[in-house]
Amino acid sequence: MATSVLSSNGHAADAALVAAEPATQPGLQVFSLAGRVALITGGGTGIGFEIARCMVAAGATVIITGRRESVLQESAADLGEGAHYLVNDVADLSGLDDLVEQLEATHGPL
Repeated sequence: MATSVLSSNGHAADAALVAAEPATQPGLQVFSLAGRVALITGGGTGIGFEIARCMVAAGATVIITGRRESVLQESAADLGEGAHYLVNDVADLSGLDDLVEQLEATHGPL
């Protein structure tokens, strides 16, 4: 039976996966995103956060976006090294080019 733990912002996680090094997690030995950059919209909570967590565990540099900076800041801290955030509202398409430009200037191409 898996033991669940909650991070500081209420994200549920399996205690065994939290404690494990990425290379020891089942399935990740043959799946590496090392050297890759990923942008995850809505990455501060829910499914977006869990996708970001998996990508960080697989070695990617992950940039999560959303509207609420406080949520993004806390989520990026929970995700650990390799996770960063940018505040952006995907409903406002006028800011999309600036978002990608800022991301690529800092972290490299997507």
